[in-house]
Amino acid sequence: MSQSLKDWDLKLPHVEFAYNRASSYATKHSSFECVHRLNPPTPIDLLPLASKSSVNHDVKIRENKMKRLHK
Repeated sequence: MSQSLKDWDLKLPHVEFAYNRASSYATKHSSFECVHRLNPPTPIDLLPLASKSSVNHDVKIRENKMKRLHK
């Protein structure tokens, strides 16, 4: 958050999106989901998935890969 409250209008769309996507205690669904029958995708949902060839579940290999990336 910025120290100034003068940019509230720039943050409003993000707040509205989060509010409309949050589940209600009473309905267990978001208000967007009640109207459109699904939740809108978040930016993380729009990222492409890694191909199976680049995913390795062997812990030691992943550890070494991460160490090389950090160097």
